[in-house]
Amino acid sequence: MRPLIETPEEIEQLEAEARSWLGTDWVPDGAVKGGAVACHKLPSEIIRARGFAGPLAPPRGGLKKEGLLKAMVEWLASHPEWFERVPDGKENIRPGDVLVTDEGYGHLALALSRCNAIHCWRLDGVQIQSYLADNCRVVGVWRPLRMD
Repeated sequence: MRPLIETPEEIEQLEAEARSWLGTDWVPDGAVKGGAVACHKLPSEIIRARGFAGPLAPPRGGLKKEGLLKAMVEWLASHPEWFERVPDGKENIRPGDVLVTDEGYGHLALALSRCNAIHCWRLDGVQIQSYLADNCRVVGVWRPLRMD
């Protein structure tokens, strides 16, 4: 197994796919480019378009806000064949990594190049921001893997 995104060409393709989601609104459990997407679904949809064959993020369903962070971490950790836990530290983040942050009650984003990440906020929709910003508290990083 090796990381899903490794080469400069794969990073460029990831960036292009991510940018194609800009302007998409937020909706609970949504996953429609140009329509609406949820923060926990956006990374799955982008990496799926780049060849990820693993499981898609599960629906939030009736999960309360207070349980989101724990549920996201448990779901990623429950799939070690598809997601490798990256050592703590923003210096270890690479394009294509799934970032878990403790903003709000729990949030998922997808790392891009130049210390940026794409994510979806309830009020602002899909946007790209630096994950080095003080208000971005990364609490876990998982690297999607490919099965060759």
